[in-house]
Amino acid sequence: MILFPDGNISSFDLGSAEVIESMIDAATKATKLKTNNALQKWREVSDLIIKPLTEEINQKDRLIISPDSALNKVAYSALGSPLSENLLNDDFQVNLITAGRDLLILIKQILIKVLCPLLLQILILENQSQISGDIKI
Repeated sequence: MILFPDGNISSFDLGSAEVIESMIDAATKATKLKTNNALQKWREVSDLIIKPLTEEINQKDRLIISPDSALNKVAYSALGSPLSENLLNDDFQVNLITAGRDLLILIKQILIKVLCPLLLQILILENQSQISGDIKI
C-alpha cells in the first residue's frame, strides 16, 4: 500500500507471501555466508517488492517503509533501485518505521530541519529592525 501526501492511497499485490519470504530467506542466508551472489539475491528481492512500485515512486525523493512479517528481515540498503543500477539508498532517502508514532517523529524531524533556518532568519530580521529602530531618534 502506498500513501501519498494528498491523501490518495494505492495498493499493490506483490504476489505470493511464500515466494517473497523464500527469496528473503535466501538473500539473508547468502549475506550471512558471504557468498558471491548475495547482492544478486537482494536484487531479486528488490524485483519482487520494490520494482512493482516503480511507476508510483518514480518522481519521489523519499520512501518511508513500514514493513511487516518477513519484510522486517529485509536489508533495504542492499536492495536495488527500480530506477537505475544503483542501490535503493542511492536513488531515494529511505526511512523505515515500525509504527505510526515513528512517522510522527519523522515528520517532526523534517519540520524542525525546514522550520529552524526559517525561524532563525525571522529572528535575525526582527533583531535588525529593533536595532535600527533603537538607533533612530
